[in-house]
This record gives sequence, structure tokens and C-alpha cells, in this order.
Amino acid sequence: MQSYIPGYIRARQTGRLKQAIQQAMDRLSSCTLCPRLCRVDRTRDEKGFCSTGKKAVVAGFSPHFGEEPPLVRDNGSGTLLKLIR
Repeated sequence: MQSYIPGYIRARQTGRLKQAIQQAMDRLSSCTLCPRLCRVDRTRDEKGFCSTGKKAVVAGFSPHFGEEPPLVRDNGSGTLLKLIR
């Protein structure tokens, strides 16, 4: 039987993690992460509508069970709260 390898370790071993980081940085250089599509360059710490620059700060997180059962399963779908400064 094969031993289990967590997805984040497998992603690093295969180079997928490095590729995902590059894709995220590309999206931040002309930010389209939210529906506002500000296109500011967050890699240079420019701030758009959300007031988030290069480094977002997570204020809190919790499981979220308000979605359809196939999405939340037993553990919830998750909620992230952004710290607004």
C-alpha cells in the first residue's frame, strides 16, 4: 500500500506549487481577484477598491455551512475575513 502524501507536498515535488505562485503573482500585477477588477499592481503595493496591497492580512477564518451539501460536506466550505486598515 502506498503511503499518503499531502497535496501541498506533492505540489512542491512536482513543481505545481512554484507554477501556482507565479500565476498568483501574475494576477496580482494587474489585480482581478475580485469582481471589481481594479487592475492595480498589488506586487508594487498599490491599493485598489479593497484597500489591500501586496500582503493581505487575514483577520479570521471559520467553517461555513450555509451552502449546498455537496459543497460543504462535513467540515464546511470555509470563510476568510480580511482585515481592513
